Amino acid sequence: MRHWLVCVLILLFTSPVHSEEIELVSGEVLKDVSILERTPDVFIVQHTILGRLEIPVASIRTVNGRPLDTILLPTRSLKDTRTTEPPPGETSPPETPKPPVATPPPTNPPAIKIEPIPLSKPRVPWKSQLEFGGALTDGSTETSNFTIKFNTTRDIPTNLTRVNLNYRLTTSQSKTTINRFDTGIFSDWKSQDSNWSVFAQGRFESAEFESWDQRITSSGGLGYLLMDVKDITEQGKAVDRFSLTGRLGGGIRMEFGSVNEDLAPEGLVGLDFDYHLSEEQQITGSARYFPDFNESGEFRLESRLDWTISIDKMKGLSLRFGVQHEYDSLSPSNIPKNDIAGRATLVINF
Repeated sequence: MRHWLVCVLILLFTSPVHSEEIELVSGEVLKDVSILERTPDVFIVQHTILGRLEIPVASIRTVNGRPLDTILLPTRSLKDTRTTEPPPGETSPPETPKPPVATPPPTNPPAIKIEPIPLSKPRVPWKSQLEFGGALTDGSTETSNFTIKFNTTRDIPTNLTRVNLNYRLTTSQSKTTINRFDTGIFSDWKSQDSNWSVFAQGRFESAEFESWDQRITSSGGLGYLLMDVKDITEQGKAVDRFSLTGRLGGGIRMEFGSVNEDLAPEGLVGLDFDYHLSEEQQITGSARYFPDFNESGEFRLESRLDWTISIDKMKGLSLRFGVQHEYDSLSPSNIPKNDIAGRATLVINF
């Protein structure tokens, strides 16, 4: 008999905490809640996931399957509700049962106060472009050229990051005259309180008919937004119209398979501009001047100009006409110092 009594006591003290189920007027059901306090106007409960909630009585339909209008609501906290025994010798008068009063559901029940759960910020997507084009001429000389480019950009108010890969192949009379690949990354950290920014860029180049076989360049410095013109749409939204940014800094250059493979410091002076002629047309360009600090009077120059015309916004198709120019004063006499390339390509935006 003693063993049975011990088992009963263990079951009583280890029984799980009773949980309630509350059905709202809106049809939602809150399960696994513990009622902490209950007043004529509000239920204060603890939910296992949502935490502490205050639910207006007018928003509750049933508690544990029982209609709310059949439950008598005390005016104090459940934790203070106890069964009071009458003094010895006295008997408590029997309570007269009150008929249930039907409470019509409100047309607009008060909203439940739920503390918002912080969500992670949405990721800013990368906007990418695949650009390719080619040409073949057959006359007194047979010439062909092929160009393919890939660009991806991530632009947020505090940072602009751009990655690109380019490949160009040109043949003449079945002989390769240009075989060049380059890839680079550019990042610009913008200030929201001023026109100043900090930028850094790096590039790797491999070419077959240059004074070098491979070249690595890296530079950085300060940028300043010289002009920023915006148009206001009918919806009151500001869109870019024209921007001009100046850049000043310095960096290093290292060549492999060259007559000069020493690490060479160089400066940087540049301009970037972006002009939106309309929603369908855009002109962009840049220029970079790199003075050589080891060789006085020697320098490199890089510039480009692109005109993009949208031909199908739904499929993200565009036509692009561009020209690119490079000049290197350090090139030996048997290799042209100028390299000018024009192209007309199809662009796929995704």
